[in-house]
Amino acid sequence: MKNVSDIKDCFGCGVCAIVCPKKIIDIKLNKEGFYAPVVDGQNCIECGQCVAVCSYSSGTIAHQSSIKGLYSAYSLSAENRKSSTSGGIVYEIALSMIKKGYEFCGVRYNIEKHRAEHYTTHSESEIKASQKSKYLQSYTIDGFSQLDFHGKNVVVGTPCQIDSIRRLIKKRKSEDNFVLIDFFCHGVPSYNLWRSYLKHTQLYDIKNVQFRSKEDGWQESTYIIIISKLRIWKSKMINGDLFYKFFLGNRCLNKPCYDDCKFKTINSSADIRVGDMWGKKYCTNQEGISAVITFTEKGENIVRSLSNCSIRDESINDVLGIQMRKNAQRPLSYKFVINSLKKNKPLTFINFIASLIELPNKSRKKFIYITKRLKQLFC
Repeated sequence: MKNVSDIKDCFGCGVCAIVCPKKIIDIKLNKEGFYAPVVDGQNCIECGQCVAVCSYSSGTIAHQSSIKGLYSAYSLSAENRKSSTSGGIVYEIALSMIKKGYEFCGVRYNIEKHRAEHYTTHSESEIKASQKSKYLQSYTIDGFSQLDFHGKNVVVGTPCQIDSIRRLIKKRKSEDNFVLIDFFCHGVPSYNLWRSYLKHTQLYDIKNVQFRSKEDGWQESTYIIIISKLRIWKSKMINGDLFYKFFLGNRCLNKPCYDDCKFKTINSSADIRVGDMWGKKYCTNQEGISAVITFTEKGENIVRSLSNCSIRDESINDVLGIQMRKNAQRPLSYKFVINSLKKNKPLTFINFIASLIELPNKSRKKFIYITKRLKQLFC
């Protein structure tokens, strides 16, 4: 394989474009709404560097370490905790490391381009843009291009993005200069869904997007708020929100999220993995608690040194809680949804037909569940 043009339906992490010495690789949205590499093959020198850093092309994880620590954590700052999706642990790590001279590379939502994108900063005020989840595939080129391989960097990303970054910094012998953080990842939905959803809201001149608002508490994890100049859109999955119905229903995720994700549970190339501390133990908490796993001594030392956080030891079962243990499965409606989104069909129409397609399988699952419950009651 001479370059990544031979790789189809990859993670879209963009690290291949960063490492290419001829700068002939770009990352663009494909027809299905996912970032993928586009290569000017005529100017390729066949150096193989793009393939060498490609997580998708490898069947193994770049750096799998043993677990060093398992924690629940939250920021002691009520403001920072409220402004974060869960306990605010990543924000506190970023703040701590910036004060030690590190650059921070995280993800913000670009309100003009309506996309998630990586950016790099050493400003304490600018890291606030990285707070809260953005349930979209991030455009990485601008942010990753600004990484200083001779300086100190904290990089936050999806597990596949971090795995490719790990391959790159290993190749450049600069692992000591980096702190890598990933998170429990459900998968990334198509940008075609997000564009259709924004059209569905009928909002114009949008000023702010919150994919997971804590307005009704942390446990209400599917509450999306979009603020425009004239009005505010508030919607929850429990009330039929279509973005969450498609996203969490796995109707239009990137193909590798179904077939090639090798990063579930404790499989990670990061120094630190974070997520929500879901489960019975903290089910009444409404402020937000982060689940934290450290995989390296570096990650362990960073977490243990956080002075503005509550850190509590936890068991592996509590930390993993109700996180996904396996890759997402395609519903029967998958092909219909992907094709309909490409054709810009109305989201309500797509949902109606998709629900009909999924009905037999849902009925079967419901029948199996009821049968099992009856056996438990009468046997």
